[in-house]
Amino acid sequence: MMTRPLRLRPHPKAVSERLPNGDTVVVHLLTRQSFTLNATGSLIWAGLTDGLDLDGLAARVVAAFDVEPDVAAHDVQRLTQELLAEGLVDVVHD
Repeated sequence: MMTRPLRLRPHPKAVSERLPNGDTVVVHLLTRQSFTLNATGSLIWAGLTDGLDLDGLAARVVAAFDVEPDVAAHDVQRLTQELLAEGLVDVVHD
């Protein structure tokens, strides 16, 4: 049985704003917690809103920051786990 790549999406109660310096502020409207994402995190967040799976997010990081694929995959995995733990993203079941 083949498994589909994991895809996440921003939680409906998470709103974000891109700042002029390239960071992104994400606010969870239910918990009222705010989180600031750096340039890499902002790129990953934008990819989540675009519907990319984890592999697609890592590929976008590689292209934007010229890092090794395994480093990008690790960074994506780490950040998405944090976003899941904070309730900022949901797993897409389709």
